[in-house]
Amino acid sequence: MSIRIVLADNHEIMREGLRTLIERQPDMTVIGEAGNGRMAIKITRKLLPDVVIMDISMPELDGIEATYQITNEFQDIKVIMLSIHDNKFYVIKAFEAGAMSYVLKESSINELIHAIKIVINNKIYINPDIANIMFEVFIHSQSSKKYLKSLLLTTRESEVLQMIAEGKTTKEMAEIFDVSLKTIESQRKNIMDKLEVHSIAKLT
Repeated sequence: MSIRIVLADNHEIMREGLRTLIERQPDMTVIGEAGNGRMAIKITRKLLPDVVIMDISMPELDGIEATYQITNEFQDIKVIMLSIHDNKFYVIKAFEAGAMSYVLKESSINELIHAIKIVINNKIYINPDIANIMFEVFIHSQSSKKYLKSLLLTTRESEVLQMIAEGKTTKEMAEIFDVSLKTIESQRKNIMDKLEVHSIAKLT
């Protein structure tokens, strides 16, 4: 089944380039385009895509606000933020708005395709440069207190947490550790209870 995608960017040449490259993938189809945030919301409501690739800097309504409205209205639609900005303000705001991935425009098309395949499976994709930005913010914020709680995790729970962050599925982890799916699910629940988080996105 083809992944249905909407492109939101105020530069037509950018949208045309992305459409051409994305549609070379046998399992992806661009079903709509928008040149501003308001149009992105309107087209998303009409076409109900699987993924919206959203630029941050757009007229009328920026990508962050558009992402917030889309993700609050449609929980199953994944938003990938595609931006020239690599500073922590935009990165944090994008994820707070509900984006599942943040990809820099200087990245290769292969990275964007990889991000699409990751988020469609309800996982977050963050490239190394963006991960470094988020980690810097993390260690200088009060949320670092939750990191201290992670010291309460067992060795196995820490390994499971690391694999969750890497995007491993429950089945993959069970095979790696040679245990049942139920055991991995139980360990994941223990991790979430100890860290006081209640979703895989926040856990990641």
